[in-house]
Amino acid sequence: MNPQQKKRNHMNTAEKLQASVTSHPLRDVLKRLGIRQVEVARHLGMSPSSIAHFMNGYRAAPAHIDSRLYALVARIQKERAKEEAGGEHE
Repeated sequence: MNPQQKKRNHMNTAEKLQASVTSHPLRDVLKRLGIRQVEVARHLGMSPSSIAHFMNGYRAAPAHIDSRLYALVARIQKERAKEEAGGEHE
């Protein structure tokens, strides 16, 4: 197999892998809230690369981490809603 064929095979494998990966449901929510993955990692006491793997769908988050992710997002959304409600009265 020549180098060009190897490259095509590698790209096909990468494309297949990408097509089979589903990002974490909270990925877009965190993005919309402006929360960076490194901040999530710091809050959960994990490496940024682990959070990136979960968010990008390359690895499933363990249940205990998943529940902490959802709790974090809920808390942030609640805090933001409270801030916005408080800002309306000014």
